[in-house]
Amino acid sequence: MINKLEPPPRLDDYVNRLAAGKIGTIELFRYDPNFVTETICPIQADEVYVLLQITCGGVVGQAELHLPGIHPNFDLIRFASVYKALKKAGVAEALRYVHASRDDWGIARRRLAEAALTDLTGKLQAAAGAPETGITGRPTGLTRDLLFDCAQSYYSF
Repeated sequence: MINKLEPPPRLDDYVNRLAAGKIGTIELFRYDPNFVTETICPIQADEVYVLLQITCGGVVGQAELHLPGIHPNFDLIRFASVYKALKKAGVAEALRYVHASRDDWGIARRRLAEAALTDLTGKLQAAAGAPETGITGRPTGLTRDLLFDCAQSYYSF
C-alpha cells in the first residue's frame, strides 16, 4: 500500500541532496579572446568572457558572463574572491547568500553566481529524478581538457 503522505523517493533524494550536499569546487575560466571570437561571438581585446563552474555531489553547474569594456589587465582572482564564501555551503544556503550580498558583489558577479547555482540546482534535480543515467552536469562539448585549452587564465578554490 502506498502512503500518500510520504514524498516519492526520488524527490526525497533531491531534497536531501540540496540540504546536505555541500559545494565542493568552484572554478573560473577566463576564455582566450581568440577562442571566443572564433567560436562564440566577436569580442574586442578589452572584453572578458568568463565561465563559472560550481560542483556539488559530482554535479557541475555552469554559467558564462561577457564583460564588455573591461581593462586588459583584468584580475580573475580578484573578480573571483567573492565566491569563496560559497565553498562548503549548501546550494540553497549559497543562493540565499548571493541574494543577501547583491550590493557588495555588483550585478555582474551576482548574476553569474545565480545562474551557475540555478543550473546546478536543475542538474541536481535531474540527477535525482534519473540516477541511473549517470548525469555529471557537464555538457559533453565542454570537457575539462577543452576548457583548459580555451582558457587564458584559470582559478579554482
